[in-house]
Amino acid sequence: MSAADRGSGGGPGGSAAPPRTLRLYVELGTPPAPSLLRWSTWEQTPSNFDSYALLGPGGPVLIDPAILPDLPDAAPPAAGPTESLWARLGAPPLATVLTNDMHERDAYAVRERFGAPVWAPAAGLPERGGVLEGAPDHAYEDGASLPGGLRAHRIAGKFAGDTVLLWTAPTGEAVLFTGDTLNGQLNPENPLPNPRRGAPGLYVGAGRPYLRDLDVEALKRSLRPLLAGPIDLICGSHGLPWRDDPPGALARLLDLDWAPFLVEGRHPVVSGPG
Repeated sequence: MSAADRGSGGGPGGSAAPPRTLRLYVELGTPPAPSLLRWSTWEQTPSNFDSYALLGPGGPVLIDPAILPDLPDAAPPAAGPTESLWARLGAPPLATVLTNDMHERDAYAVRERFGAPVWAPAAGLPERGGVLEGAPDHAYEDGASLPGGLRAHRIAGKFAGDTVLLWTAPTGEAVLFTGDTLNGQLNPENPLPNPRRGAPGLYVGAGRPYLRDLDVEALKRSLRPLLAGPIDLICGSHGLPWRDDPPGALARLLDLDWAPFLVEGRHPVVSGPG
């Protein structure tokens, strides 16, 4: 369980968080009129944490948000990277949606500041076998319609609450938010590159722990129905979004023999230019 992945949010009484860096990217739309924003945060480790903001007519909806605490003795708030993120959204967040029970991250800090309710997978509740530590406002089930036009597709991943969120952008693209399950390479702008996921590719898992005791066939079966619909972009929570023929890449990944990778502790991967 990653303390960094859960995020302290810089809340009262919490220990001081390690320094983080935040970089903001427009994934869909245009810089003047984005429809999907991604931001990467990383600490003093090779891993980066990717979060998303859906910018639709109802207001911004966040997915797996990891933020930078704004320290009182730092530069003026308007100049801070987190304040720049909030300004870029154009309006206060409407809601936060989590892709699994390991991604509470800074969702409750966002709720405390903006009043944005947190939606978490019901399968991630402790009484359902999950590891949610906080108190989400809503627990969603498989197939649920969620804020921002998201739809939940539960998968048989490593974690009880593993879910793929399906979304059609205002600009028409079909997007899958895949949490820890499917990720592109780690952000090459991170000054501490990770050789395990440093090359372009569509990978299974965010880290080695995800690959341990994985029910490969169950996970493959739960992912395969996604191929029945359009896929223009695959957005994981620990890597670059995947744009290179996402349906073809996912099909190749599901047809791949994962056993040699797992025996060697490597992420199953199909390569491409990204």
